[in-house]
Amino acid sequence: MNLIAWQGYTEDQWVKPFEQKTGCQVNVKYGNSSDEMVTLMRQGGGGQYDMVSASGDASLRLIKGGDVQPVNVNLIPGYKDFIAQLKSPPHNTIDGKHYGVSYEWGPNTLLYNTQKVSPAPTSWATIYDAKYKGQVTVPDNPIQIADAALYLSKKDPSLGIADPYELN
Repeated sequence: MNLIAWQGYTEDQWVKPFEQKTGCQVNVKYGNSSDEMVTLMRQGGGGQYDMVSASGDASLRLIKGGDVQPVNVNLIPGYKDFIAQLKSPPHNTIDGKHYGVSYEWGPNTLLYNTQKVSPAPTSWATIYDAKYKGQVTVPDNPIQIADAALYLSKKDPSLGIADPYELN
């Protein structure tokens, strides 16, 4: 099985028992960003990769680009016991078809210099505060656009942002 994954998602302590139990050899190519994972999937067209551990911001690009196939979640033991938020998230479920299986999520953390920022931030609104203009750094990737859209959808509902992954 050929995978594209994030570093730390295919540790030997998980992979080796899987290989021993199933006889399936796992080969991993690590991606360092969502953009890199999308590129690897597209360059490996024709089935070079069997699976990709894509983040939400990459999933829709892969689905809409025809780079991935639907997954039969009925074949996954315990899927019925997944928490509701992970069963059909909009970034990997289109028209009722599952193109991925979400099993966790990670935080987008807000870090700040306590010697420069006071009082301590209590929300993401801080990064949009004019007094910090030119002093804020965010990763240059699509998920940051979705994060900003989510913030703006609450701050200014008149913008009509219904889905931060589907901006128009």
